[in-house]
Amino acid sequence: MISALARPDTAPLSIGIIGAGIVGVSCGLHLQRAGHQVEVIDWQGAGEGASSGNAGIIAVSELIPFSTFATLRKVPAMLRDPNGPLRLRRDYLFPILPWLVRFTLACRPAKQKTIVNALFELLSRSWDAWASFTTDPAVAALIQRSGWLQVFEDSESVRKKAATVALQRARGIAVQEVSSNEIRDLEPALAPVFGAGLYYPDNGFVSSPLKMLRALSEMLFRNGATYHRERAVAIATLPGGEIEVRTTGETRCYDRVILAAGAHSRSLLRTLKLDVPLDTERGYHLMLPRPAHSLRRSVSFSDYGFSLGPIDDAIRLTSGVEFAGLEAAPDWSPISHIVTHAQRFLPGLSSDISDQWLGFRPSLPDSLPVIGSPREHPGVILAFGHGHLGLTTGPLTGSLVAATIARAPLPFDIEPLSPSRWGI
Repeated sequence: MISALARPDTAPLSIGIIGAGIVGVSCGLHLQRAGHQVEVIDWQGAGEGASSGNAGIIAVSELIPFSTFATLRKVPAMLRDPNGPLRLRRDYLFPILPWLVRFTLACRPAKQKTIVNALFELLSRSWDAWASFTTDPAVAALIQRSGWLQVFEDSESVRKKAATVALQRARGIAVQEVSSNEIRDLEPALAPVFGAGLYYPDNGFVSSPLKMLRALSEMLFRNGATYHRERAVAIATLPGGEIEVRTTGETRCYDRVILAAGAHSRSLLRTLKLDVPLDTERGYHLMLPRPAHSLRRSVSFSDYGFSLGPIDDAIRLTSGVEFAGLEAAPDWSPISHIVTHAQRFLPGLSSDISDQWLGFRPSLPDSLPVIGSPREHPGVILAFGHGHLGLTTGPLTGSLVAATIARAPLPFDIEPLSPSRWGI
């Protein structure tokens, strides 16, 4: 029997993908197009995890990592203010300390340069990667290249972002400083209380992340992929190089396995006796009835730490980051307090909550995903840790994973994304 790892680069492989979010589905589509047989394993329906609950922004402008000294300085306030946009539950301070130590190391200037360069390589290629999927009319209908608007009550907040804007412009990202009149032209439904804003015309907006994920997964499954709605519980490399995946349903073997289970990836990686410092930034959203005069795109109210976007037939209010792990009960109080601000800024917005959601963003301390194989398990490809940029960079990640499996040339050096940076 030929070892699974010794087969020619062009030979069809059986590939198991753990995770049916934007990253997992994107990997599946690219690998299927390369001729491989794909099976997807997820205990939820396709796209029903963190990929479905975001603000819908394809954020190709977001070069600045979360891991900065400015964020680190907010930790004391995170502990004091239970209703702030960044929250750290006191009983989670000890469990997250190792992550915070690595986060601090990632804030060093030399490391920041590496991180920004890697983010630029990912973000600058994201629209081209999305283009390979928007040939499907059902997907294309949900994606608008309508830009992203950040609004502020006065121009002082814009001035505080001068360094960020300068860095973005230096990398060729279009940023427009907009006046109160220009804000009203872009979003007539907003209350006339904003004195300044930043508009990113090249960012995109997905009008229904869940519908979009379902459309992508339908592309995958109508072309022969198999879906196993089961929870993966362990991974193992067999002596011949095949990869065994044990689930709550049964045990299956594949030539390659893609671990794209988002914030749940760490527990599976540990079954290989490996570890990376993956934690979760918990994100909340509320769905409110869409008013007669609504928004055209996602708008961020940066002074208050929340966004509003016209998702499906409602307005989605997304807010904040909470560090409390995967098991803690939801705390709806902080986001519920924001509804009054949202009503002030978007006249006619009802406070009747039609749905509420908590999801888990997979977060590594250096704000970069991990893409590649651990040294001791070359048949397992890691593809997780995208933080706030999963929706933006998921399709590109899929193409990088497919190229890695084919041993094909990559469009840029992905060493900064390698598992080796975490010693595995």
